[in-house]
Amino acid sequence: MDGPVIVSNNIDSNKNIQRESLNENQGSSPSPTGNPNDTFTRVYHGSDNANNVLLQFVDRAKRNIDSCVGITAPSVIIEIESIREKRMRSFRERGVKFRYVTEITKDNIEYVKQMLSFSEIRHLDGMRGNFEVADEREYVAVASLEKAQSIPQLIFSNIPEIVEQQQFVFDSFWKIATPANQKIREIEDGVTPTKTMVFSDYHDAVRKEVEMIKNAKKEIQIMYSTVNAFHIQEKDGVLQLIKEMAEQNENLKVSILSPIDTSIKDSSYLRFLKSYSKNIRIQDIAPSISIKIKSLVVDRKESLIMELKHLKEEKATALIGFSFYSNSESTVLSYASIFEVLYNQSTLFEQIKQEDSVKNEFIDIAAHELRTPIMPILNGMEILEEKLGDSVSEYRREIDIITRNASRLQNLAESILQVSRIESGTFSLTIQGSVDIHALIEQVIEDVEKKYAYTDKAGKVSIVFMPLFVDVEKAKDREWKSEGSGDDNDNANKATSPKHTNQQQQQQQQQQQQQNQRGNSKNNSSSSSSDNTAALRPLYVDCDPQKISQVIFNLLDNAMKFTFDDQILVSTAKVIHSSSSPTNEVSSNDSVKSTINEDKPFDELENNDSILVTVQDTGVGINHQIKDQLFKKFVTKSRQGTGLGLYLSKKIIESHGGHIWYEEPSDGNDKCIGVYSKGNSKKKTGTVFRFVIPMSISKKTIA
Repeated sequence: MDGPVIVSNNIDSNKNIQRESLNENQGSSPSPTGNPNDTFTRVYHGSDNANNVLLQFVDRAKRNIDSCVGITAPSVIIEIESIREKRMRSFRERGVKFRYVTEITKDNIEYVKQMLSFSEIRHLDGMRGNFEVADEREYVAVASLEKAQSIPQLIFSNIPEIVEQQQFVFDSFWKIATPANQKIREIEDGVTPTKTMVFSDYHDAVRKEVEMIKNAKKEIQIMYSTVNAFHIQEKDGVLQLIKEMAEQNENLKVSILSPIDTSIKDSSYLRFLKSYSKNIRIQDIAPSISIKIKSLVVDRKESLIMELKHLKEEKATALIGFSFYSNSESTVLSYASIFEVLYNQSTLFEQIKQEDSVKNEFIDIAAHELRTPIMPILNGMEILEEKLGDSVSEYRREIDIITRNASRLQNLAESILQVSRIESGTFSLTIQGSVDIHALIEQVIEDVEKKYAYTDKAGKVSIVFMPLFVDVEKAKDREWKSEGSGDDNDNANKATSPKHTNQQQQQQQQQQQQQNQRGNSKNNSSSSSSDNTAALRPLYVDCDPQKISQVIFNLLDNAMKFTFDDQILVSTAKVIHSSSSPTNEVSSNDSVKSTINEDKPFDELENNDSILVTVQDTGVGINHQIKDQLFKKFVTKSRQGTGLGLYLSKKIIESHGGHIWYEEPSDGNDKCIGVYSKGNSKKKTGTVFRFVIPMSISKKTIA
């Protein structure tokens, strides 16, 4: 044959039908020419012809027959004895595998059960058509079938292209169809058939949404995760429909989640919906949540999920992507649970905000009220000391107890107030230009020494101040250059700038006066290295001096609490970030080894010169249980503190654009302390705290 043969027999041409020589031998070819290798398509008219060709079709199958059939086909397969018996024998005797995709209903469920004895069946809603493919070589199809009636006519083809096409159709349906046993259980148990639909057209999705809302009986849950999604539904009339449904059905509960911005607050529909507060709830939701869908759940039986694509668009066709409908119980209840979690979370968030507002207001009032009587107490003690004159030494212990505890209350009130401001977002810095960090540290050291002058620390613990300068390349090599080296002049030029010259001279004079006064009034039992820093060169930085003093005080105060003898070291370093390598060599005598944390502080400040301050002690060290939580609020293992000092210090330093961190003591650090050690060979743990801040900050209040 040169090509496929297509033959059609007229159903009314009985003579032509009689002349068709149909070979009734099992497995014979239906070829019109008798050549089994011919490819052709042929239509057989009349029930006898159609039935015989169908039986031969089954006989020739060696492996499998795949079928897509309508709801009436199972009755024909079971009720027509020749068709049923032929298939059952082929299955039992020759192992032919039969697979069917059909729609299983209450009307054909009994036929399907019988077919399961010799075939595998799957259910697909709305299945239409009746065709079969045998061994991917032959294809038969029936135009129409009547329940339990013989086949009126049949189409046969063994043209490869047609067979392959129909096999592809079957395979596609088979993959998405539901196993027959599952569908049979659903029908027998009265379970609603599960449906899942995907809408690529926004208007089709809206029509389904309207249908769902109109059929709602008990509950509607709807979530707009963006403001635009709310306005799109407003324009489409969906919100108006919800309002009408709430009016008509008092038992219908409507819950809406949406970001509520100014545009939504001004919406008339929002006011209308809120007016039905008895059965409509509207909850604000954060617009920054990662969920980008619009969801609708009705009566916990149906769900419609719309994908939000272009969130800045105001056109529905641009905003909405694919939409997914489902009445699957597991799917619907999952989205209902997500909605309830977000709704409850948003409600709790609002309650927490209100409670925080009340709490912050109370803390502000309490802190201010607490500070009010403390100041007269402190001022009164100073006046009392002056009036006692020479006899003040008799009452020194009592005066010190009152002053120390009043100061403690004052610090506590200030710390609580600052924490409240941090949490409420009102915490701010007042930046001053050209603050001498060295003078600041000297003053703080004096305050700390004064605090502990009449305690058991006196004469046992001293504070040593070591002002140092360092280039960033040296810092990364872990070498610090001492102020006392032969290259002081070069480093001094780096530490100052022309705009600071007059200020430096004035502050140097003030500093010298403060040091002289301090040398005359200081108690000899606890001393700092004032002799070593008599000619201390100022080091200028833009900062909030009061807040930086608070940080240094907190670090030194903690060091004093947990150090029982030996010394505490305070050191400074100027970190200069430059592309050129330093020209001055550093002698081994002038360098001090340290364990600078190189990863974050210097890398993030690489474009700015910065100041590094280190506080190191030889005390008992940090409790291992709180090492990873040092800078969190209320974290402490001490009975002497509130656990707020390091938390506030971290916030203050970070507000300056810097970093503060804790380091485990190392051999390098021990050497640094050892230079000034009293020679005690006893092994000490100690702590090392460092902070780094940029030298230059905009001269404005930073929130």
